[in-house]
Amino acid sequence: MKRIMKEHDRQYKASPYNEAYRIQKMPREVRSAFFNHFTIWHEFFEQETAGLLQDLEDKHKGEPCLVLASGPTLDELMPLIKDWKGGIICTFSQASTCLYYGRKPDYIIALDINHKPNDPPVPGGWEGTDVPLILHPCMEPLFVQWWPGKKYYYRPIEPNTEFYTDTLRIAYEFITSFMYLFSCSTSAEIGIATLLGYDPIFLCGCDYGEVKESFRFHRWCYAKGKMKLGKEKWRNDQRGEERVVVKKRILTESGHITNHVKLYHLKSFMMILRLDKPRVINTSFDNILAQHIPTTEIRKVIEQQGEGFEELQLTVDQQIEISEDYLARRGTFVIPMKAVKADEDPLRFVECGKNARAELKGTLEVYVMSGCNLDVDEMMERLEGRIKLYEETIAGTAGSDK
Repeated sequence: MKRIMKEHDRQYKASPYNEAYRIQKMPREVRSAFFNHFTIWHEFFEQETAGLLQDLEDKHKGEPCLVLASGPTLDELMPLIKDWKGGIICTFSQASTCLYYGRKPDYIIALDINHKPNDPPVPGGWEGTDVPLILHPCMEPLFVQWWPGKKYYYRPIEPNTEFYTDTLRIAYEFITSFMYLFSCSTSAEIGIATLLGYDPIFLCGCDYGEVKESFRFHRWCYAKGKMKLGKEKWRNDQRGEERVVVKKRILTESGHITNHVKLYHLKSFMMILRLDKPRVINTSFDNILAQHIPTTEIRKVIEQQGEGFEELQLTVDQQIEISEDYLARRGTFVIPMKAVKADEDPLRFVECGKNARAELKGTLEVYVMSGCNLDVDEMMERLEGRIKLYEETIAGTAGSDK
């Protein structure tokens, strides 16, 4: 029998994932950004059909919203989705399934260079749609040209990569909306939903692991002009393309089966929870996320149209505690930088190895040398409790996840 790893048998650092992204996807992004320039410039200055992501800020302030991901519990929502009157944000992975069940999403977010629209659908599909698309200029050229609805652009930011910091800035200076790159589209969806003012945000299919022996929902998509059920209901012995990256099953402390990619995506979720402090509520008691944030049933959300869930919404202090504790146990520590303005809360996320105390102190000293207004001893004192939590975790003596 193959050994099942435990959740803390390894760390989930950004560097290997970032390197894989640079190797596999960045070359295509660079080519697409060059190819798309004329089309996007034309949309902004000739047709005047494109907008900026920031144009949508607080457009839906106080309205409830469903954010859709591709986990298996999304199947619980789909038969009910036509009765939902609030907002829906998703990617193309879920969009055609929404159509199949009779409800268009309110916004579709295109983040992944691998995503392409399905074959142009028959009338009643996306042809002539008014659903806005939120995207960046590095998407596949066919993707940029084909979408018939309004497009809102942002520029991806990754401070350590010259292409994002310099090349795109020069070429697309007229795109003044920015978004940091996330390893998981769900985190970006949550960030955008927060920018749009949606509150509360109900997470559907955000499972980060296996539920009932499956990793993915039943997806309906267009193929050769017809709606067909896709073959993406991945199980442990048949995960399709995911077999390339999922080499070991992992048992979490909550008793769920997952893999290192999905745990890295969960880490990304905790970062957006700390950064934007979105008012999020999970909608399945069967997934990993139910161990970390308030949860209710999706049927109840639909019946109440997102109203009456105030008692489940986290306070800011609770969001900080949940996210920072989770990240600390994975060797990532949150460093609040001294703000220039009173309403700013700039943060740094620092990943450490086993000698976290020495690494953190060294990192803080480098920040001070580079001009940051930090008190190293004061910050180390603030981090002491979470350093101990990390040390207990890697020693196997910490309690189970909250």
